[in-house]
Amino acid sequence: MIKAGRDGRSNFQLGTNENLFDYTYVGNVAHAHIIGAAKLLELVRKYESSPPADLSEAGLDGEDAPLELDGEPIIITNQSPIYFWDFARAIWHRYAALSPTPPPPVAPLSAVWQIPEGVAYSLGVLIGNVYSLFGLGVPRLSPSVVKVSCMPRYYRTNKSRTVLGYVPVWSLDEGLDRSIQWFCQREREEAGKKGQ
Repeated sequence: MIKAGRDGRSNFQLGTNENLFDYTYVGNVAHAHIIGAAKLLELVRKYESSPPADLSEAGLDGEDAPLELDGEPIIITNQSPIYFWDFARAIWHRYAALSPTPPPPVAPLSAVWQIPEGVAYSLGVLIGNVYSLFGLGVPRLSPSVVKVSCMPRYYRTNKSRTVLGYVPVWSLDEGLDRSIQWFCQREREEAGKKGQ
C-alpha cells in the first residue's frame, strides 16, 4: 500500500469499498501471544496440581464443555474492522505527512476512479496473459489483486476476548501511526546509507 501511494496510484479504487477488513498491529499480536503463553502455563500448573481422572473431567468430552485455551484456534485482530480503501487512504495520508521523500499528494475522493470489480478482474486476466506471453514478470493488476481488494475479510473475535482475555493495547490508529513512523525511519536510514 505504501508503494502504491509512493507511486501516485491513490486515484484508483477497485470495487465499491463496501468490504470490511480486519487488520492487526504487530504489537497487539505479540501481546496476545504473551497472554496466551501465560494462560497455558496456568493450565499446566492446574493439571499438574490436580490431574483429571478422565477426559470428561478435563473438559474434553463434548460440545457443552467450557472452552479453554489449549487446542483452541483463536483469531487476533485489532477488533475494529475498516473498509479496505479507507485503510489504504489512511496509510497514504500518514505516509505523505511523514515520508522523508514526499510522494505525490493523495487524490481527493472526488478524483478517485472507481473501477467495478468485474471490469477490474477482466483487465487483470488480460494484463496477466499479456505479461505471461511476453515474459514481463508479475503485473500490478491481477485477478488475485482484484479479489483481495474487493473481498470482505473480517472475523468474529469472541474467543480472543472470552477465552484469552485479549483486548488490543494499541488502537488501529495508533498502530497505523507507529507502523508508518517505522517505515519512514527505515527510509531515512536507507537514504543515509546511500548518501555515505
